[in-house]
Amino acid sequence: MPGSSRGKPGSPSRSGVFNKDADPLTVAFTQSISFDRVLLKYDITGSIAHAKMLSKVGLLKRSEEEAIIQGLQEVLA
Repeated sequence: MPGSSRGKPGSPSRSGVFNKDADPLTVAFTQSISFDRVLLKYDITGSIAHAKMLSKVGLLKRSEEEAIIQGLQEVLA
């Protein structure tokens, strides 16, 4: 957009919504990717167990359970 001030590529302000980058303390506080990577396999394991339970109690069809589990396992691969 003409006249807009956009942040550096890859910065939180790159969309042009904000005029300057976020405060470094805010970025550090809200950053979760490193934690997400550590928790990924545990989160997916729990989601697989949840899908199995939902299937067992009749809230998911067996085909739905299998599709969910396959998709989650692909994320781990």
